[in-house]
Amino acid sequence: FYLGTSAGGSSSSRYTELVFGSKIKFRNESGSQKDLVSYDKDTWVDVIVSWDATHAITVNIDGTDYTTYDDGGAVAMVAENDTGAPTLAALYVGDNGSTGTYSYFDNLDSDLFDPAP
Repeated sequence: FYLGTSAGGSSSSRYTELVFGSKIKFRNESGSQKDLVSYDKDTWVDVIVSWDATHAITVNIDGTDYTTYDDGGAVAMVAENDTGAPTLAALYVGDNGSTGTYSYFDNLDSDLFDPAP
């Protein structure tokens, strides 16, 4: 799940990103993927991502807020690219295996991108 400013998903324009693999991971300010939480594959996972003016990131997964990740101690989650708030969201799937990858998205919503009145 990519939040950024590039329709092509450019890493240089990535604000933040969540990666779903063996665990749900958060891409930190240096671009490294950091484990947040395990999850059961083939189940629905509710995800809410929010941020504030200081570029602090909160990820809510199935009702639990994550604002830090463990890197030998609790490290605050901040945007990878803090040049401005994201202007788009992208959901993409894929792997480098020989079998297909399937993901299902439901009830997508965002009030963060609503135009100003």
